[in-house]
Amino acid sequence: MPRTEDANQRIRQEQRSRILAAALGVFARKGTEATMAEVACAAEVSYGLVYRYFVSKEALLFELVESALNKSLRVLTEGLEMPGTPGERLRLLLTQITDGVREHPEFILLVQQMLGESAEQARPANGTGSQVLAHEEAREHLRQLAREQSRTYRAVLKQLIIEGQATGEIARDDPDQLVAALTACVAGLSQAATWQAPADFQKTFPDSGLLFRILVAQSQEKTYA
Repeated sequence: MPRTEDANQRIRQEQRSRILAAALGVFARKGTEATMAEVACAAEVSYGLVYRYFVSKEALLFELVESALNKSLRVLTEGLEMPGTPGERLRLLLTQITDGVREHPEFILLVQQMLGESAEQARPANGTGSQVLAHEEAREHLRQLAREQSRTYRAVLKQLIIEGQATGEIARDDPDQLVAALTACVAGLSQAATWQAPADFQKTFPDSGLLFRILVAQSQEKTYA
């Protein structure tokens, strides 16, 4: 009995998701030097099947970065809607953020590298004018998405800090300075992956509770110890 169109669509979605999941690990380990053949091997699919879903390595990379930025936006937005006190929500959000850095530090650096490349550096070798234009338009789309993620990141942290100060959970320092200190810590942890051996990075990576205690009001220190 032939498969229905719904069944075929489900199979295509599963194959595509499998390729993306494998590509995340490959590009996280090897950066932009990774090849589509390595992605196919990691996904345990044929080389041709990878190109069936992604016309080029650049297209696959763009989708990975776009997916990561969109996921981050969802996590941040949901952070305002989670149950619990502002302090509890802030600590949970910090846990989600630091877990992402701990589990995929190389991929975070890859995202930063892609967003920071100049248009000249980003051009595919021997690309036609239309290919170059599409490449640069895709990169600018990612940059806009990254700017939105950055604004949302700081806005959500600031809102939860202000709400936590109102409940007495968070230290009554300047909210903008607290946000700056916290984001600098997280960014520094990502950068540490470039010079630390993986085992050392995992060993010295701080628990999210340690970062959270930077924000905790003295009267609440025992509660969040």
